[in-house]
Amino acid sequence: MRFLREIAGHQQIVQTLMNAVASGHVVHAYLFAGPAGVGKATTARAFARALLCSQPVGGDACGGCRTCR
Repeated sequence: MRFLREIAGHQQIVQTLMNAVASGHVVHAYLFAGPAGVGKATTARAFARALLCSQPVGGDACGGCRTCR
């Protein structure tokens, strides 16, 4: 999964992260915690992609800009 919008089962968390990216109000640290295999690393990577995207769409990575490719 490359995008926040593709993550299943964590809708409230994903929406909170997307809202942070869209509004530009990203705090200095996020803690991804939970049992093994629930998607912590996947969510963190997708969040990082959204943060680094030069043209985020609705708080998620665009998938087409130079950074996303």
